[in-house]
Amino acid sequence: MTVSMQITKRIYQGNGVTRHWDVDFPLISAEDLSVYLTSPQGAEEEIYTDFSLDLLTHTLTYPTEQSGKTPLPEGWKITLLRSTPITQEIDLLRQGELDAEVLEQGYDKLTLLIQELGEKVNRSIRYPVSSQESDLETEKFLTNILDAKQDAQLASTQAASSALQAQETAATAQQTIALALSNFNQETQEFSQQLQEYEQTVYDTAQTYVDQTLQQSAIAKNWATKTDAAVEGNEYSAKKYAQQAASSAAAASSVVQNKISNCLTKIPQDINLQLSASGTLTLKGGSKVYLGNGSTLAIEQDISGTRTSSQTCLVFINNASFLFCPIELCFSGITAPTLTQSFGVWYDTANNIVKYTQDTGSNWTGNMSMPVCITTSAGGKITSIDQVFNGMGYIGSVVFGLPGIEGLAPNGRNSDGSLNNISVKLNNFFAYENNGPVQDAVMAVTTTNTLTRYTMGIEQVDVLPANPVSLRRYYVIPENKMYSWNGTSFVQELSVPCAFINSAANSQITSLEAKNPFKAVDYNDFTQLADKVYKRNTVYSSEGSNATITFETPIAVQEGRYLEVVYTARGKTYTSIIPAVFATLGIVVGSLNWGGDQTDRDFDCVMNVTVSGGYITAFTSLGRDIYIKRVDVVDYYVRS
Repeated sequence: MTVSMQITKRIYQGNGVTRHWDVDFPLISAEDLSVYLTSPQGAEEEIYTDFSLDLLTHTLTYPTEQSGKTPLPEGWKITLLRSTPITQEIDLLRQGELDAEVLEQGYDKLTLLIQELGEKVNRSIRYPVSSQESDLETEKFLTNILDAKQDAQLASTQAASSALQAQETAATAQQTIALALSNFNQETQEFSQQLQEYEQTVYDTAQTYVDQTLQQSAIAKNWATKTDAAVEGNEYSAKKYAQQAASSAAAASSVVQNKISNCLTKIPQDINLQLSASGTLTLKGGSKVYLGNGSTLAIEQDISGTRTSSQTCLVFINNASFLFCPIELCFSGITAPTLTQSFGVWYDTANNIVKYTQDTGSNWTGNMSMPVCITTSAGGKITSIDQVFNGMGYIGSVVFGLPGIEGLAPNGRNSDGSLNNISVKLNNFFAYENNGPVQDAVMAVTTTNTLTRYTMGIEQVDVLPANPVSLRRYYVIPENKMYSWNGTSFVQELSVPCAFINSAANSQITSLEAKNPFKAVDYNDFTQLADKVYKRNTVYSSEGSNATITFETPIAVQEGRYLEVVYTARGKTYTSIIPAVFATLGIVVGSLNWGGDQTDRDFDCVMNVTVSGGYITAFTSLGRDIYIKRVDVVDYYVRS
């Protein structure tokens, strides 16, 4: 053979899977291969068993399946090294046959031996190639190595001596600790005896105080719970007074329980408007607006526009674009208005068409949408969206309602005293023509699918008045019914307030404030469970007056419960949680605080909660704001 490869060894990394390793360098015999294992710590060992070599496939198997060992794990290395015996086994006879193959085998073996020697030399420490024999100082080099070995042995001996001294010191310390422990035990026994004597003295003194406390506790218990007689003189216990208060509260609640106003439950949200920082108004695609005849106008793509004049305008949709008209130039009626300026918008109620003019009114044209919003512009751009006409809006003296407004109308009570309200919904477009000036008049949706106006608003009463006002509605609290006066008798009316309006002397609407959707909680909305108690109570404050609330039924204080009170005024709802800290008699620490503002005509409500005899009672002061004319609701739930 020829020897063209100079490789004499291979080093492989274990991976926990591989058993077969390539032997890709020449071997004369399988016995010429040495196998070494190197641990992750660098310890190297030559192995002689648990492997096999196949010279035909040039493959070493380690470990073999028969060995029962697992494959070489990660971190381990296996080294395959050729180690050809340094022998010469060719015998050439004088005048004998000279076989070239025999000579080649001899040369091959010499080459392999030289390669292996080169591999070893490459792993040896060597002087630089430019060194001369006189510079090598081999003997001095070996002397240095031997001196280093001697120094290492001396250091080892000194370390052993130090370790022995440390051991002796530790033994001395242990003896000292044992002596200290013995002294400590003796002193502890003496102190323990003194402590026992002192504890006995303290116990005797404490027992005296305990006896006195038990006597005082019995007296305190009588003041807290005794109900069969007075505790002292004519004074009774707290529980006695609590029972009296609970009895009074139950009697009062039998008159006012489950009071509630009719209310909105839904206002459609069909108009989606956006205003950018640059003052561009956009009506988003997918919005729905209405024409003057009640038909719908679907907005398939975004509509955008801006306004440079400093004005407050009603905004209309005209031929897939915005039309802005100052509010004072928007009119309604069966005849066209007389104008002094060259622009205006008119809702022709005779033909149910919204038109506009670009002169003084000689030519009215177009079929625009009803207004979708009110905007204000200043400084060359639109600065705000003041009101969006979702559900309802106005133009001139007309208030219009859009399909989808829903609410609950009061219709008496059920046999268990809970509310029997009827759902009312405006199913079609409806326009109401206002006449005359009004202030805070109530617009309402009726069961006849129309809008109506309560000029004098709604008054909450316990009984119908002897001298009714014809333009006012009366909500009878105990009955949960709404009545109107037709001039000769009262008539029950099923309607739901949806907005408050104000108008000028010429009947033009000056403001429309939509009531926020509000779902009033009825007794039947809750389930009585073993671990939860749900209660509710409703209170009304008349204009500028105060009202006191007592819970419908005294609520037993139990561990792990808290009191949640919901207060509503004009569609705005506030919720407060009173944390409960329960002791033997039950103690609740907390108060309710609701804040309002003059702009929204809300008011503050502060509820102080106390506990007596394990029951919660509460009192509420309402009506700080003299503008309050609406129905006010307080619901409370006791939850685990």
